[in-house]
Amino acid sequence: MFSNTAWVDEGVRTWHKMKSRGKSKLGKLEQHFTSLSHKASLGDYCSFMKNTNHIDVIMNRAKRNELITLEHEKEFNRQVIVILFDIVRTLARQGLAFRGDGDESGGNFNQIVKLISRHNPLINRWIKDISMRSHKVSYLGPRSQNEMIEILCNEVKKIIIKEVQDANLYSVMADTTPDISHKDRLAVCVRYINNEGKAMERLLEINEGTDKTGLGIAKQIVGILKKNTLSIDNLSFQSYDFASNMSGSLNGAQVNLSKLVDHEVYYIPCQAHRMNTFLEHGCNASLIILNMIGNLESLYVFFSASTKRYSVLNKEMDIENKLQLKNLSKTRWTARAESIKAVWNSFEALCISLSNIYSNSSYFDGPTRTRALGLNKKMLSFDFIVSLIFMKNIMYKLKMLTETLEKKNLCIIDAANLIDVTINSLDDINKDNGAMDNLIESAISFLSALGIDPEADFKLHHRQKKPPAWLDPNSNTQPLFQMLSHPLKKENISLDVIKSALALFPPNTEEAKCKDIDTVQAEMEILIGMCHDSDSNTFDILINKSEEMKHILPWANKICKLALTAPVS
Repeated sequence: MFSNTAWVDEGVRTWHKMKSRGKSKLGKLEQHFTSLSHKASLGDYCSFMKNTNHIDVIMNRAKRNELITLEHEKEFNRQVIVILFDIVRTLARQGLAFRGDGDESGGNFNQIVKLISRHNPLINRWIKDISMRSHKVSYLGPRSQNEMIEILCNEVKKIIIKEVQDANLYSVMADTTPDISHKDRLAVCVRYINNEGKAMERLLEINEGTDKTGLGIAKQIVGILKKNTLSIDNLSFQSYDFASNMSGSLNGAQVNLSKLVDHEVYYIPCQAHRMNTFLEHGCNASLIILNMIGNLESLYVFFSASTKRYSVLNKEMDIENKLQLKNLSKTRWTARAESIKAVWNSFEALCISLSNIYSNSSYFDGPTRTRALGLNKKMLSFDFIVSLIFMKNIMYKLKMLTETLEKKNLCIIDAANLIDVTINSLDDINKDNGAMDNLIESAISFLSALGIDPEADFKLHHRQKKPPAWLDPNSNTQPLFQMLSHPLKKENISLDVIKSALALFPPNTEEAKCKDIDTVQAEMEILIGMCHDSDSNTFDILINKSEEMKHILPWANKICKLALTAPVS
């Protein structure tokens, strides 16, 4: 079949015979192309090139499939990491804890991942294939969570630093507070104007505060600014609270910061903190207001500490029209306006609830009923009603001012104007006697409608106290003091004084029945005259002299003994 072997074994020498000469005399090339051996070889070659089992074809396809699979895996991993980062960003934005105590699987991060896995096939496959991946990588552990938090933190900080650098000028705000581990933390914020002309306030960094002196805090603030590549030459203002180590004019952080940056950085006290301090000291200056605030706290504690008592209150309260009791904020005094408003709007329901509690002996124990009765009496007092009505208006004015001062887009000029307007408004309230009288009349009408006599209640808690007499509240003993007090003088011994002194004796005694007042006066003058001759004219000398002369001056001796009989304590 393959008899012509010249092209394979022997080769060709006569190249002039390659070309054909007509149809009847074919050349060697034509003969070869039409030969069976050439056709068979061509068929074998084509079959070889189309065979998918050839080693080259197999290797190229496997490599290609491997690359395709690798790209798919990369895209799958990228999508999963994007979802995990989104979970981390959501938890951080909401201020939620990532992990629980001890059991990592019960933390918020892992639970949200499991929640998404039930609705997202990517996360579901990621969790199921953990055991099949090298080193069982999952990126769900605490180390991976911390790394993702750190990455997001760095990216956010880069954006903030870029915006501050573009703004050129900026201000710094700082404050310290202890955390749950009882370590003092220094938070540093910057305020600047972005490219859109809006005021921005951003947290730059939180570090442990190791030195709480003014110089130490100032050094730490400057160090944080330099660490974040912010130019201290562009620092314009600084703002802190009224703590002495921050706002002190001699050794405070505000003074030391200006020295460290080598130019004057103007200090602006935190106005919201200043308003809170003003309100706190203002309330502490009035005992009536302090009692009212204490009663508000007692009401909240009384009802919130017991579900049984709170259920009684809920039955009396219409949720749509009445406000639930609110706890008094320990630090933000302006937030107490909500507590005052809640008590005022729910006043009747509170009184009825307290009345139901202290009158129900079968459902509540004795101490509970006693507390309810005491709170009810305090709520129905004239002082509580007046202070509640008065502070309701004052607190809301200051609350609105504080909330406005905390807005980021408020400038210092508008803030100063708002403070001046509020101060003038409070001053007008203080000077407006008519408005104050109307407020008192409102309280009187309110108590009268509840069946309480406001005048009697006021007199009960505001009784006029008599000025105490010297050593003795009994004015009837004054004649003894007038006659025998040091220094002894004859001018103090008048007939009226003698008469009043004799009236101090028991009525059935002989001394009380004495009619010869002139004799008694004469004896007292002689006794005092004899004491003037001594070096000292104290009462001890007088009583001793009267004992010596009692047979001559009996009435004078009796009056001295009466004075000595009176107890001191």
